Amino acid sequence: MRAVLFHGRGSKGAVTPTRILARKLVEEYLTLRGRFRHLFEPNRPDEAIRHIQERVNGYWKQVNG
Repeated sequence: MRAVLFHGRGSKGAVTPTRILARKLVEEYLTLRGRFRHLFEPNRPDEAIRHIQERVNGYWKQVNG
């Protein structure tokens, strides 16, 4: 799978073709990153995780056409 990612600030930036080996579910990605711990402790907000997953799915649908 290939993706084109845009990195930049304001109107300046760079388009970088990137190879994605395998997509992970948002929940799996977030649990591996300590900075997102607040999404799982003290309780797990299913609604927020579902919303994030929908946005990511929409992004990939747009990227892949």
